[in-house]
Amino acid sequence: MNTTEFRMHKGARTSLYVVGALLTLLCVTFPFALWVFFRVGRAKVVLSADGVEAQGIITDTVKFDDVARFGVLRVPFHGRGVGGVLANMRLDNQGEGVNAVFQLKNGKTVKFLLNQYERHKELLEGLSRSLRVPTETLTLGLMGHKWPDKA
Repeated sequence: MNTTEFRMHKGARTSLYVVGALLTLLCVTFPFALWVFFRVGRAKVVLSADGVEAQGIITDTVKFDDVARFGVLRVPFHGRGVGGVLANMRLDNQGEGVNAVFQLKNGKTVKFLLNQYERHKELLEGLSRSLRVPTETLTLGLMGHKWPDKA
């Protein structure tokens, strides 16, 4: 399998550029604003035969051989005002965040937001095909995501 790249879609980039611009207004956060501009310009997900690497504000890397469980967490979004508009732009105007959640064999959890990238449905299908574990539907618990009970 060749590597496939999924760039951050225009709405997500614009939203994060506005956040970076707002951060430049304060002298203390100016270095962080420069870092946000740099990272957003290079944001993408690279799907290869042996793993996935999500480069956004932070970088998450998952090797498919290390995955014990894989799930999709849908988080509804209800926001208003400028912050709500920016967050909804980042979520591709879907009204919910679609997260890919990986539980690794060492117990660590890695997750990233899928619908801030172009062709996120194709990306989710590619992840489901590449992994050797079934795709589970996660729910929101009191302190974060909750895995379904194994049979």
